Amino acid sequence: MDKIHLISLGSTLLDEEIIVHKQKFAKNYLKDFIFSDELDALKIFFIMSGGVEGEFAKLYQNYSSPFILLIDQKDNSLASALEIISFLKDRHLNYLLLDGEIDPHIALTQYLYFKDLKTQMGDDILGVIGEPSNWLIASKCDYQLIKNKFNLTVIDIPYEELINHIDAQNYDEELFKRFALFIKDQNELIQALKVHQALLKICEKYHLKGLTIRCFDLLKLKNVTSCLSLGLLNEKGIVASCEGDVPSMVTMYLIKKILNLPSFQANPSLISQNKIILAHCSVPFNMCSSYQLLTHFESNKSLAIKGEMYIGTYTIVKFNHDFSKLFIKEVYQGHNLNLPHLCRTQIALEGDNLKLDLLNSGVANHMILVKGHYLKELMIAFNLLT
Repeated sequence: MDKIHLISLGSTLLDEEIIVHKQKFAKNYLKDFIFSDELDALKIFFIMSGGVEGEFAKLYQNYSSPFILLIDQKDNSLASALEIISFLKDRHLNYLLLDGEIDPHIALTQYLYFKDLKTQMGDDILGVIGEPSNWLIASKCDYQLIKNKFNLTVIDIPYEELINHIDAQNYDEELFKRFALFIKDQNELIQALKVHQALLKICEKYHLKGLTIRCFDLLKLKNVTSCLSLGLLNEKGIVASCEGDVPSMVTMYLIKKILNLPSFQANPSLISQNKIILAHCSVPFNMCSSYQLLTHFESNKSLAIKGEMYIGTYTIVKFNHDFSKLFIKEVYQGHNLNLPHLCRTQIALEGDNLKLDLLNSGVANHMILVKGHYLKELMIAFNLLT
């Protein structure tokens, strides 16, 4: 990565003095790198001005995606870069934008990591147990599109297989001891832990890195929820989303792959211009400072998790069904709530223009929340992956 090949694109209207100034900018910004024309050098397109889009369109086929673009934000370089980015996106090609502010070492290190990430994801499988819940009318996914975009395999797993495993499984006695003090009806806990063992069995059989489950059907068929198990799976590092929500599952998987952190799938329950409340009945236990086990909110049956989530900076993330739209927002200083009319785990967060941005996002229900200040890292990754 120490060697870079700078491909400079500038308007013929630029005079020599401006070109020299821009070359100094590039060398200063990339001062810790060796400039080289060797084939193994990392290729960076330096967009020096406006009016170079046509030249880029002639050149780009000689190079491979992802494309690294450098701008100095002068002489309409940003305007050209935006046109080029749109051009690349239309052709399903990825990019990294260096704008002179982000640390190039960090950005290019991430670039090399994410450039190889799709190859790594080729071995990963996600499972859909049942099918998406009936109300997720804008969240149906094309599995082949997911394969093409992320090199990630999604498979369907018959619901009957889960039911059969639940009937056949014992429960984990150590987990029973962990949670027994939280509940009055031990049978409720035993049934929820049998669901967990069944899901672990399915993960083992199909070598799953993550899953989503049509969870409300469990209430109808077995009078039990999967909320406890989903919290345990996410704590363990196996991505697990509820309601058969494939876009949420894939978003959570990408967060796990990029940041190696758990994430919380939740309903946007209340929103004002700069505040949002997210709530759901399952949460990764390692995103909470403490927790209780209560009944499931909608049914008032079985078990759900009421977690006290850590306070601080979070990043909200969500893709739509075909991964063409992304909602990503940093939010701050959450506090936990105990409202009677919402799912059990509830966190209130603040951020700029939340209502307007969310309502215009087109990413449907469920938001994915990850603890920390990760907007830049995730944007770099998503630009390279999607």
